[in-house]
Amino acid sequence: MSIYDEIGALEEGDAQEHILTIKCVGILAMLGLTMLFSLIPYKTYSCEHRQRLISFANCFGGGVLFGTIFLHLIPEVSEQMNTYLEKTKKTMPIPLAETIEVLGFCLILFLETLFDELSVRRLKHRIFADDCEKCEKEHNDLHVVENISAEECNQKAIPIAPQDEITPADKTSMIGTTGTTPKVCAVEPRYNIDILIASLFVHSVFEGGAVGVEKHTQPLLALMGAIMIHKCAIALTIGSRLVTQEISFKKGCLYAAVFAVATPIGIVVGLAVEAKLTGSTLLLVTAVIQALGTGIFLYITFAEILFPELKNKVDMKFKIPSICLGILVIGLSCLLHEMGHDHDAHHHD
Repeated sequence: MSIYDEIGALEEGDAQEHILTIKCVGILAMLGLTMLFSLIPYKTYSCEHRQRLISFANCFGGGVLFGTIFLHLIPEVSEQMNTYLEKTKKTMPIPLAETIEVLGFCLILFLETLFDELSVRRLKHRIFADDCEKCEKEHNDLHVVENISAEECNQKAIPIAPQDEITPADKTSMIGTTGTTPKVCAVEPRYNIDILIASLFVHSVFEGGAVGVEKHTQPLLALMGAIMIHKCAIALTIGSRLVTQEISFKKGCLYAAVFAVATPIGIVVGLAVEAKLTGSTLLLVTAVIQALGTGIFLYITFAEILFPELKNKVDMKFKIPSICLGILVIGLSCLLHEMGHDHDAHHHD
């Protein structure tokens, strides 16, 4: 082995140790910040500017993820998959990396839809059973149901509030009052917190796995930063749901802990995969995990961050610049990274 090979091996070892340190610090930061932001609503639930701050942070984090996906992850996964195919001298009739990315997107879409459907069915059945029984007792068979028409209400001499006067709180309560204007038993079931946490846990483990197998410092930092912003925003939302559903602080800590450990578990799994496998097998497994993670990040970026934020037209003049700023940060970091590589290559020459 020449002196240059030895220097290269030492530099690679130092880089791997540096990557591992970043991941360990990131795990601790994710645990602490997620727990903190999940429990903040128990103390400052009435903060009027909190939602706007969450919105801007979400837009910036969405921009960071958007840039990271298209400037780092997709090219990197394609390069790794092509390297594996070249080493094993295999050919594929379809673009393998892109196909696995699409599968990752569809996988998380299926899981999210499944969790949503399970939650809605479970709660709709329970809420209708309880509330309709309460309505019957209160109105003596003059029960106002969801699809009752205005003519039927007039025939039964029951005044019903116009739809534009029914507040979301009225719909959520789903029961009538004992006054002269009973409320409509409208369908707006409360999302079950157990299924919500389970859904977030699953997709957080997947995104953590993609972080765990990442081997380059710059995309690793970008990914972890964007994920932390996203997790903190989700943690605040979870905390708000816990408070509005009157979950005790002790049980809220348990829910927050389950959500907090999900991404670190995924990172540890990714590190274990790297430690156990070698050669072309490691290259393939790493590429597959990163490709699935890229598809999941695509879903998170558009379905969970950018689309909900842009659908709400409030503060659009600040949201769009926040998204562009996130993309610009990643673009500049790519440029600086390439300039650093060119400088190092010139120095060695």
